[in-house]
Amino acid sequence: IIAIDEKFYAENGEFHESGIGYPHYGSYSGIGSWAPLGVYYGGIFGRCSDHFASLAIRCIDNSERVTNYVNYCDQRLYYFRSDHDPANGPPNPNHDITQYPVDAPPHWSFVISAPGNMPGGLQINAIFGDEEMDGHGATCVGRWLAWRHLGAPTNGWFTSPRADVYGKSPWQSTIDSTEFICWLMDYYPSRDTVYCEGETTGWTGGFEPYPSYLCMTALKCSAEMADAMGDSEKAAHWRSYADRIHHGMTNELTVTHNGNPAWQKRANSVYPSYQDTLAQAWFSFYYDGLDPNVLHADLTEISRNTFDRQINQPWEHAQVLGMGYGQGWLAKSALILDQMDDAGPLLMNLAKYSYDKNMDYVDEARGIDWRLYQWIIPEGANILPDGSWYRISDLGNGANQGIALHALELCAGIDDTHPETFKILPRTPAPLTGIIVRDFPVLVPEGAGLARAKVDYSYTRYPPAFSLTSDRTLPTLSIRLGPYTQSEATTISGTLLLPPGAVLRTEISGEYNGGDAYWIWVEGMTHVDSVTIPVPEPGLIFTIQ
Repeated sequence: IIAIDEKFYAENGEFHESGIGYPHYGSYSGIGSWAPLGVYYGGIFGRCSDHFASLAIRCIDNSERVTNYVNYCDQRLYYFRSDHDPANGPPNPNHDITQYPVDAPPHWSFVISAPGNMPGGLQINAIFGDEEMDGHGATCVGRWLAWRHLGAPTNGWFTSPRADVYGKSPWQSTIDSTEFICWLMDYYPSRDTVYCEGETTGWTGGFEPYPSYLCMTALKCSAEMADAMGDSEKAAHWRSYADRIHHGMTNELTVTHNGNPAWQKRANSVYPSYQDTLAQAWFSFYYDGLDPNVLHADLTEISRNTFDRQINQPWEHAQVLGMGYGQGWLAKSALILDQMDDAGPLLMNLAKYSYDKNMDYVDEARGIDWRLYQWIIPEGANILPDGSWYRISDLGNGANQGIALHALELCAGIDDTHPETFKILPRTPAPLTGIIVRDFPVLVPEGAGLARAKVDYSYTRYPPAFSLTSDRTLPTLSIRLGPYTQSEATTISGTLLLPPGAVLRTEISGEYNGGDAYWIWVEGMTHVDSVTIPVPEPGLIFTIQ
């Protein structure tokens, strides 16, 4: 988080992929000494609105950064347009306006900071600058997250023209960016999924689960903003396209694995172990929440089948060539799908292969304190035949760093996707026995908008113990305890002392200890400032710190 804070500038909203001077080592297959390059510092990538910008928006108190993040993204949105008029967007001399459809809304491409330039000079279609729709969708969702953490406003800044964004308000930019998804889908009327170019498609074009699901989520997020604005027509319009993607994904983007439907994978995808195919699992926590039993059942079943395929690749729990794009996405999927026997080893290997014992020193002659990078998340790791490993490429790489940290965020289990029905779902796979969370931001209703509360909680899995305090009253609270075996759940359900008004419910989801994972919900609590479970018996004293 400190590294993210350093490269995500509050004063202008730029979120750089690499830190200044951060070490780089030999790319994915090379060898060589570390060089203080900050190799991707110049790149600001749309899909990193998910990967790491969202962590700072949520976890660091800085409203200036959140506001300027939206402004920066919106400035770059208007590069792609049918003119070169500087009053309508940033300079776009490399953009061939004769090739850009006059009716096309603006969009973000692979590199937000340099939309008209491609790595290696690649040009996938007639327009210079690829339509990387996973990045476009992620940026739409990132803006929605920022809007929520600014209080979900419906006037003032949100509806006011911005001189530095060509007279466009944030709401107008929401409309423009969301309509591009609809426009692009209509451009391919025979398909109900989202066309994409870039790393997901191996620098070609095609239709894949990752961009389709992110754009489906983006449409639903924008529809929520339209609801807040009282524009039911736009909300219904955008949800209809989200529904179209939902059905399109199940009809167009599946293959068969062990006799069951699984998400297709693209052989030339840049992502090393194809964990982009699990996007419905690892991206769902933004809008749909952290409870797999309330996600879209049909999509989630396909993701479970896909997870079975992915975890049984030869690398099993160490798919670390991409620390975020491989190991991180797989760990997030295991956590969301409650595959706890897999989640534990995946989390352990995230930590293990991000560590370098050789960096425990200071190079005084060169003025480099290598200890700063001893535990930093790398772009990936190479494992040698003897079991030793070395980290590769960009240390602190935002696209991989953020994904790994999201896995830890899922362990905390804070689910405020629907602030009026706040949930906590701690996930503590072995060897974890519990978790302590301090000063974690939570969205709560305030009038017609939202406000940020801070919660502290501690949880021990068995025997169960949970305590929470909040600096604002939580309108409702539901807590999920687990995972447990069937016998553990039966014992706890019959003996757990509950707070007044709380009710207990047991459900099965995922796997734990070689069998079904049992979870115990404590629900029905309202107007909560603090809670302790189990309730202390008379004469006992509990202290909440």
